[in-house]
Amino acid sequence: MGGLMTLREYLAQENPVRMPQVLLSEGEYQLSHYHGVIGLRVASVFLPAIDACYCVKEGNPRLYTIDQDGNPKSPSCFYLPE
Repeated sequence: MGGLMTLREYLAQENPVRMPQVLLSEGEYQLSHYHGVIGLRVASVFLPAIDACYCVKEGNPRLYTIDQDGNPKSPSCFYLPE
């Protein structure tokens, strides 16, 4: 796994690192309210800088890709601040 970096560093990579830990800062993401999905509480997270939507599981700062129904799918490299 790669090292810890900011979103700005992640976007500026000339030689991208595979799966670094990218710690997002306030203002870099838009978090919706938590709701129940398949036995979990999740919230949608939109990252305007890359025009992508992810989800976060309650109590876990890591963002996950989502399937066509909005359910958590695969872990991403992005993390919310704790």
